[in-house]
Amino acid sequence: MDCIREAHILMQNFRRRLMLWLVTAVSLGLLAHAQDAPSLGDAARKARQQKQESKDTKAGPAAKKPHVITDEEVLHSAPGDQPAAAPASASSEGFPRPLPPASFRQKSGEPKFNRKKKA
Repeated sequence: MDCIREAHILMQNFRRRLMLWLVTAVSLGLLAHAQDAPSLGDAARKARQQKQESKDTKAGPAAKKPHVITDEEVLHSAPGDQPAAAPASASSEGFPRPLPPASFRQKSGEPKFNRKKKA
């Protein structure tokens, strides 16, 4: 009987050790597999690079860059013409002045000046 009991105990220990080794091996295998996948940042960089390359190949080697129209070209487009005077609402930099807040705007029915004359 003792021999059978010892064999049973040895088999239980073997099974425990085998399960421990199997769980360890599977866990390490999963960890190693997870590190093989590219990171999200790497995937985004690769996608951006592929998009840029496909755009470059579609445009071809003789792709024209867009032409930017400058102020000098607009002002000197007609040699005999003088540049138009700036509108009254334009500031000294050539940008339109911002509108005043709605509380300060003149209503359509009111006269321009509501000041009373001094006697």
